[in-house]
Amino acid sequence: MPIVIPTAAEIDRMTVRQREALTARIPQIRDLLADTITRLERSQRIFPNVTDLRAARLRHFDPAAEVERARNILDAMPADPDVEWHRTLLQTALQ
Repeated sequence: MPIVIPTAAEIDRMTVRQREALTARIPQIRDLLADTITRLERSQRIFPNVTDLRAARLRHFDPAAEVERARNILDAMPADPDVEWHRTLLQTALQ
């Protein structure tokens, strides 16, 4: 499931309740991002030990499929004209 992060304009249009809900989801979003990054990093290397391999199999993790899913998501997304501003907002929010 893709991680949906609203743009700054969408956040500006949110009600107080919607902003509170987004704020409450930030830890979950961080965990999803960290897990995705870990999965993508693992796909770039051979599993260094049996424990990592077993853990990946238990999660039904297929490195090649994960990379392909990420590429498909990136290909489907339009270019962000405010990428630098959004990156700054995200870095500030995640600190």
